Amino acid sequence: MHWDRRRPGGLPLGARVSALAHAVAVSGAAGTAAVPVDTSAKKWRAPPFMLAVDRGGARGYTQAMMVGYNVPARVGEAVLETKGSRFYARAAPIEGEQDVQALLATARAAHPDANHHAYAYRLGAAGEVARFSDDGEPGGTAGRPIMENLLRAELVNIAVVVSRHFGGTLLGAGGLVRAYGGAAAEAVRAAGAIRMRPHTRLRVTVDYGLLGALEQEVRRLGLRPPEMAYGERVTLTALVPADDVAPFQARVRDLSSG
Repeated sequence: MHWDRRRPGGLPLGARVSALAHAVAVSGAAGTAAVPVDTSAKKWRAPPFMLAVDRGGARGYTQAMMVGYNVPARVGEAVLETKGSRFYARAAPIEGEQDVQALLATARAAHPDANHHAYAYRLGAAGEVARFSDDGEPGGTAGRPIMENLLRAELVNIAVVVSRHFGGTLLGAGGLVRAYGGAAAEAVRAAGAIRMRPHTRLRVTVDYGLLGALEQEVRRLGLRPPEMAYGERVTLTALVPADDVAPFQARVRDLSSG
């Protein structure tokens, strides 16, 4: 905990600042910033509000985190058949590369007679980790078309495995690309997408006389119901979308001054 004890001009400020972990859609280190609270009184008294902010900033958020990113909503499956060969595709949310290995193990157990289990995956808010495998198919005919579907859908934290049962007829490079890509596309479509938005956790301590107006502002922004702590003053902790942090700060300042 850090106390900023002075303001310009040398008078005590009394604004308490503490770091609070951000909790929605993002992770990583984050900086803190304080909203200045001015008082013209020569003898310090408790200001009408105190606001603790964890904004993330450049050290905590990547660009993708700041603008949001898409992840699969659920597991999606599809089956494509062409010239006797069957392609079983499964798209699933993942949190790490161990989940990719688990997805591959599931595919091999479900399709023990499959000749190939090609796959692709992207990890991280911007897809910083991205890999694919043809698993024995001619180079560029299996893993790459699966990956292209992930890129086209702008999905991250997702893996797709396509298991092929050979039907006796060679499909050629073009046929394989269409089959693996088509099966993956259907599985990705079935998985759907959720937009992840970075949030900042704000803690505001106010006099009881300002509580009603502050709660109204929380409702106006459509925020989740905040946590409340009651004492001599009341402390409200709310998750605020990153894009709404600055307007929320400004509104708190307006409430305290008027």
